[in-house]
Amino acid sequence: MENNPSISNTSVEPSDYDCFVCFDIMCEPSKTPCGHYMCLGCLENVLILKRNCPFCRTEVPNGFEPTLDKEKQKEVRAKQTARFKEKMKEIALMRQQCDNLTLVYGNTHQIVNMVGSSNHHSWTAFVKLADAKLVQSKFIKKVVFKLHPTFRNPEREVRAPPYEMGCVGWGVFLIPITVHWQDWLEKEPTKFNHYLSFYGNGESNSTKIKFDKPLFKPIEQGWEDGIEDEI
Repeated sequence: MENNPSISNTSVEPSDYDCFVCFDIMCEPSKTPCGHYMCLGCLENVLILKRNCPFCRTEVPNGFEPTLDKEKQKEVRAKQTARFKEKMKEIALMRQQCDNLTLVYGNTHQIVNMVGSSNHHSWTAFVKLADAKLVQSKFIKKVVFKLHPTFRNPEREVRAPPYEMGCVGWGVFLIPITVHWQDWLEKEPTKFNHYLSFYGNGESNSTKIKFDKPLFKPIEQGWEDGIEDEI
């Protein structure tokens, strides 16, 4: 990456302080046990899916919890002041807007031809976060779908994304859905119903979920004030 004087106030190239996961400046840097830096949020998301350093693939111990490296943050701020402040404004705005999540739920549908059977409707019930940028499993522990009692194993539990389950059938019915949240959110399961739809490609709905606990770690006290100083 070429050095851009307009966004750097030192001779250090911006790439030296960019996260190699999101390719943006590391305003909240975190260090892996093997010594590699990346954004705290990026590292948390990576470790949910796989306990390996995304840079060198070294296994990360199960007991390791990513933390903010305050000294590295001071270095990034000092070396990339303009970029740091601009990105921190973006992070602050995002967190102000993320005191709740939007869940999208519903079912897909298509007609299938099954010779000798009255089951002509293939459908998939699903639950997902509306914001595609979020790691689903960071927030959702599992989703339970309750089917009509005529189904074998009518209670279907899905513990990993995508949170969906599919069947082939002939009639519609009400599907009670329970979303179990990850423990760190300290929230009781959310329950709602979806009426299975065989109309066209299916139907979907959305609902906002309010959390008492902040969804994102707060910005270090002082950095936000520092941003305001020179706006």
